[in-house]
Amino acid sequence: MKMHRLFLAGLFLLPLLLFSFSTDNAFRWVKLGSQKVNYQLDKDVIYVSPMKGQFTHLKLNLNQGRINMHKVRVVYGNGQETTYPITRKMGPNQRTCVIDLKGKRRNIAKIVLWYDTDNRSQRKGILTVFGLRI
Repeated sequence: MKMHRLFLAGLFLLPLLLFSFSTDNAFRWVKLGSQKVNYQLDKDVIYVSPMKGQFTHLKLNLNQGRINMHKVRVVYGNGQETTYPITRKMGPNQRTCVIDLKGKRRNIAKIVLWYDTDNRSQRKGILTVFGLRI
């Protein structure tokens, strides 16, 4: 009877374990890079290694500081590029909406960020870009 219960528990737990391992490697947000923001109108470039994989979406997080985001240009591995206008004021620990990359599963070569700093901020923030990998 005890062995029967262990067998049934194993049958129940095995799919849960397999699901957790498969989702861990499937859809997840990957840090593509970070930039310290300056106190002026600025353009920063984050280069992305092709080894990071293919992505379908991006999001930007800001910790500390305050910025006015203007736009993001994504240059793909094949040289094509898309500019996404993002007019948003961001404060500490805020993020942009999720950016849906055109063409779906794309390798990213670099991400160009345009923003200016809100002068009321006393601390420089760090702008981090994440990609949703599949």
